[in-house]
Order: sequence, then C-alpha cells, then structure tokens
Amino acid sequence: MKHTTLALCSLVATNCVAKEVNLDQLQLPTGFSISVYAEVENPRQMALGAGNTVFVGSLRGRVYAVLDDNDDGAADAVTTVAEGLNTPNGVAYHEGDLYIGEINRISKIPGIDSKLSGVQRPQTINDELPNRRHHGFKFL
Repeated sequence: MKHTTLALCSLVATNCVAKEVNLDQLQLPTGFSISVYAEVENPRQMALGAGNTVFVGSLRGRVYAVLDDNDDGAADAVTTVAEGLNTPNGVAYHEGDLYIGEINRISKIPGIDSKLSGVQRPQTINDELPNRRHHGFKFL
C-alpha cells in the first residue's frame, strides 16, 4: 500500500518575498510521499467540508476554501470565503455551516457549500468573548 502525505503550505513573507518550502529536506518513512496540496497565506486551523473542500483559517483576517473539484487529490482552486476578520484562526464545518473563531467572536456562514465563489459576510453567534490577542486565538 502506498501512503501519501499532502502538505498545505504557507507563504512566509520576508521582505515581501515568499519563501518556497523545500520538501526534499523532509524525511518520510518508506512508502510515503509528500507534495504541496495548496498554498494559502498564513494557514492555521483546517476543517474538511463536503465535496473534499478544505476550509482554512488564517491569521491575516481571511478564511479560505481549498477546492478539489476533480476529486483527484490535488487542489484546483483557492478562494476567499471571508475577509476583514479579527484573526480567524479557528474553523469548523458542521451540517453544511462553516463556524469561524476570531479573537473576539464566534461566527458562522450558513450553507457554505453553495457560497464558495466569493466573500461572504459571517453571522455573529457570540461576540461577548475577551478581545485580547495574547492567548486569544479561538480553536474550534
């Protein structure tokens, strides 16, 4: 049985130049391989949605949907589904809705599966959370 490990890579900005990930430096067990699945800016938590869509929270105020339309194990597109958020680190997918954990609130995008083509405005679930960045990331 051949094992495959996929990597979701972050573009690390240094002097406004992205650094490439050198996968050749990684040591994998015999029978495993690795490849870059998609590139998103500063990914944090991920959640698997319907149709092999991977939702990715980012420290840069955005939430991404990584789409695999062909079901071939390779990302076909990366779209932004939410932006202008307060460090949307945490994401969770449940019964067709995408939940987002920001520093100061929990929100959701209902019916996210039909809203993958552009930026959506999340609905606030709870905005009575502490708003301090220090230890303030919300993991869902």
